[in-house]
Order: sequence, then structure tokens, then C-alpha cells
Amino acid sequence: MGGKMHLGLLSPNKETEVSSLNIDNLTPSTDSSRTVENEAGINELAASIAESGVLQPLLVRRIDQEEPARYEIIAGHRRWRAASKAGLAQVPCIIHDTTPEQAFLLSLIENLQRDNLHPLDEAWAYDRLIERGIARNRSDIARLLGVSRARISQRMQLLDLDEQTKLKLIECSSTLTEYHARLLLQVKNLDARHHLAQVAGEQGMSGRALRDMIAALDDENDLRTWREKSGIDTFPRKYQVSIPGFHLAICFNQIDRRVVYEALKRAMNQLEEQMQ
Repeated sequence: MGGKMHLGLLSPNKETEVSSLNIDNLTPSTDSSRTVENEAGINELAASIAESGVLQPLLVRRIDQEEPARYEIIAGHRRWRAASKAGLAQVPCIIHDTTPEQAFLLSLIENLQRDNLHPLDEAWAYDRLIERGIARNRSDIARLLGVSRARISQRMQLLDLDEQTKLKLIECSSTLTEYHARLLLQVKNLDARHHLAQVAGEQGMSGRALRDMIAALDDENDLRTWREKSGIDTFPRKYQVSIPGFHLAICFNQIDRRVVYEALKRAMNQLEEQMQ
């Protein structure tokens, strides 16, 4: 299907007036393109809504002809959640007569325009567009959404990650970026990849630190060996120093190097005392 055909389906219908709908009659889409939510952002939005109300109407579609009617949220899920937290009974909505496929496409476009979709959410959404026949290939998606084909290809490469790593990227979305994900994709040993994702996510490791850590491994299997011997927070032997009668192992924290410097200073003082 070509881009123009789908873009035509997104044109507003004649019923574009804003209606006030009971918040309890709205339900989030079961096919949302978003799995990661910023709770702090929701709370801030709730405070704003409590002060000024919902300034932009939600876009919804009717899914139940019985009374009271129920509506599925196409665009505005965050506003709906925030309005609920703010204690509102009703929210402004535009009712759009559309199919589930068109609703999914509209929701994806809104999220892309806000530029706050998790890269994996974006990749899954692109994949579903092809799976459902809304687009035939990545070039179709690019024309349909006005997004570069390179961006689509880069995001969809993340789908090659195993499920455990994907879950860790979602769980640690505040510390693991798309750059971290691409680095992890280079690690073919799954045991090594899972460990690296856990360390990077829990320690808030920078992308550069993760890159250096991966480069330091002579063999991916080495990771399992030094993890079992030294524990989760230990880096490869590249960061260890040994002299006769003395062994120094440093946990190199890229986030705060002062910790490393202080630990090294204490170790050197102890070494001097032993040599006197």
C-alpha cells in the first residue's frame, strides 16, 4: 500500500467537534506503541492539568455501541492518565471514526512527533506496520510517516537482540540508551551480553565505558570467568595490577572517578606501610 493512500485515511472526518467524555468511559488501546512511561513526567503533567485543565483534546474512537458508550484512546494516553491523577471527572475528546489499523497508525505518528518513544517501542511499531500489511517494507514506512529509512533500519536492527536483553533495556530505560543497545548487539555470547546489560543498567554506565569494557575482552568467554571469580562489579584483568606479594583490583567506576582515585590512594598508602 502506498503512502498517499494511508495519509488520506488520516484526514479528519466531519465530526471534529470537541466533546467532554467521562474519564471512566475511556480505555487505553491494547495495541499501544508505547511500553515505557515516565512516571515523573506523568506527575508533572497531572500538576499542570490540575492547575490549567487539559488544553489539548484526546483523540478517541468508539468501541462499544451500548450505553454508556466506551471509547478507546488513539492519542492522548498520557493526558488521560495525568487527568485521572489530577482528579478530573471528564476530559475533552475528539471522536474519530476509524479502524483499529488507522488508530494504531495515528497513535504511532503522535508518539513519533513527540519524539519520546523508547527506541524498542519504535522498532516494534515499525515491525507491526509491516506485519499488518499497512506498509510493505521500510521504504513504505518512511514515506508513510515522514521518517528517514536510515532511522527505521537502525531502530529495527534492535529487534535482533534477545528477549532478556530487550527486557533489561526497557527496565533500565533511564540509564540504557539506544547506543548501549547497539553495543550490546555486537556481543554474540548471550551470557556475556546479559551480564554487560545488567552491569551497565544498574551502574548507570556511560556508553563509552561499556564500549571500552567490551573492547577489553580478549575472548567473550573471559567475561564469564572473571564474573564468577570476582563478582558482578569487577572489570576485566586489564584493570588489575599485580606485583610480588601484592595484588590490587580496581572497580573502575566511569560515573565518578574520584571513587577510584581515593581507593587507589588508600591502596598505595597501605603498600608503602607494608614495604617500610
